[in-house]
Amino acid sequence: MTSLKLRRWCENSIRRFRGNRSRSMPPQRVRSASHAFHRQRALAPRAHSCVVRSNVRRYE
Repeated sequence: MTSLKLRRWCENSIRRFRGNRSRSMPPQRVRSASHAFHRQRALAPRAHSCVVRSNVRRYE
């Protein structure tokens, strides 16, 4: 993935997670769990790297 794609994917996943939170939690537990994980990463100080490499492989 190019870094641009990567950044866009990161923004999309965070946006999707926020959307999930404003509504009541959707039935797809696994997905929201992974998004919660990404959310924690985003709150970490090195937020700008934005992506956990081990996770990216799953989405490619």
